[in-house]
Amino acid sequence: MRISSTVSFHSALMMMAYATSVFGALSTAYDETLEAETKARDNSLIVSCSPETPLVSLGQSVRLKVWVTTSNGKLSPAKLTYEWSVNGGHIRGQTAAVQWDLKNAKPGNYVANVRVTAPGVSVAECALQIFVESIELNSDIHTNDERGMRESGRSFLLPKQPEHKGYGLISYFLLGGPPSETTRERYLKAIEAYLLLLPDIARLERYFAPSELNITYLPVDGPPPAITDIKLLARWVLEHYDYPRSRHLMRHLPGDNRDGPYIISASSAVSTGVPFSNYLLQNLSAVPPSLAESWVKEFMNQAAQEHFWEARSLPQLRLKIRTTIAVLAMALPAVLNSLDSYIKRDKLSLRDSEN
Repeated sequence: MRISSTVSFHSALMMMAYATSVFGALSTAYDETLEAETKARDNSLIVSCSPETPLVSLGQSVRLKVWVTTSNGKLSPAKLTYEWSVNGGHIRGQTAAVQWDLKNAKPGNYVANVRVTAPGVSVAECALQIFVESIELNSDIHTNDERGMRESGRSFLLPKQPEHKGYGLISYFLLGGPPSETTRERYLKAIEAYLLLLPDIARLERYFAPSELNITYLPVDGPPPAITDIKLLARWVLEHYDYPRSRHLMRHLPGDNRDGPYIISASSAVSTGVPFSNYLLQNLSAVPPSLAESWVKEFMNQAAQEHFWEARSLPQLRLKIRTTIAVLAMALPAVLNSLDSYIKRDKLSLRDSEN
């Protein structure tokens, strides 16, 4: 019996040693796989792209730009290559910033795609849309329903004026309160960007159905004067901004929201009185004035994508906005620390509601 017990004991020890060896090997393999997956995930590319303007006059060209970071928000250490393709006109160069020559293009919608690659990194792509316009309206121009792109236009929201129905997206440029010494410059820069970068909605409606447009409202207390100077018009807007209506529009949002500017984008009018559950909120309270123009422009470009309100698309949209702003901040070392701090708090200000 003692011999049998001894044999059994030694057999058990051998089996335990074997199991430990196998478990160790599996654990090491798992750790190596996890490390490789984490490294690959951190090195994956996030791409954001946009045109200088969504409307191009007949015979003109437009500048295109692509911003790229890794998924952890850092610039890719690898050398990137860019491959642009278009369905009309031609691209000058194959870099991060190119010129799209549309000299011989007819009026209508045109799409540009860029494919970004880096050694050992998966390929990332981005698409953007522009419209070549002429003085006379061409009835043969077709909308681009398949891609579902939403162009951005602006419209002043006058007292007691309801939002128009039928638009693909509805956005609001909101201020939490009258400007202070610390917020005035940021307010003015953001308003200037709104006035300068977003074509008037009436101009876009000549070419796009309302269901393809993202109308962006800015509440004021009366009809604006016929001022062509952007800086003067921005000052008028700030003096005649409808703060009570802005507070009313923000009543369902979490937080105090006494600063700003804020840009809300939703699939239906916010002023209906029904708490909205699917929206994007961009808080520009911590944006330096020198970046306000670029921030407004790039947010509107990204918010003009179809189905942005679906939960599965929001993380990707967040990454694209962060990508653009992070790259812009890297070109401005003086504001980099401030912007990085704001991007860390981005989870609180750019999100889908859980109401």
